[in-house]
Amino acid sequence: MEYRVRILPGRETIQKTAQDAGVVFDPEATELVLSLANARNAMMAMVEAPLREEYGLTEGKFILLMALKSHPEGFGVKELADRVGVSVPTVSIMLRRILESPEPLVTVSPDRKSGRGKRVRIAEPGVRLIRQVLPAHLGRVEAFSSRLTPDERRELVRLLGKLIQSRE
Repeated sequence: MEYRVRILPGRETIQKTAQDAGVVFDPEATELVLSLANARNAMMAMVEAPLREEYGLTEGKFILLMALKSHPEGFGVKELADRVGVSVPTVSIMLRRILESPEPLVTVSPDRKSGRGKRVRIAEPGVRLIRQVLPAHLGRVEAFSSRLTPDERRELVRLLGKLIQSRE
């Protein structure tokens, strides 16, 4: 997937369109959402797209592997889905695809705790892949965020945290 920064409509265009439709709104709110979408596209193009291009890793698969790497004891499928921020059917599809690869990056075994479910753990090939990918990935993360000072980064993280909390 190609991520591109969009040329956004200006405030005047948005206001005029809303007025023509009889909608009362806050133009700053619209600008914020459009700017966040553009920032996400820019971040995806610079930071996430190379994971897919160079290693065949989607954003979801990378997050899944990182979650498993941080918990060697693994997760149940539901717990893993919650961690990764996707539904159980989506994580099941992700796991099936990962397990179909010539060198599976995870293992799935019966969950000894519940006796019913499955336990997912990162396999050694997954650990090796994370070690291989992480240095360049973190370099791209730093390069992307280098446009902001450390204080600006902290402030942006704080503000984004407020937006995220508002939907919970």
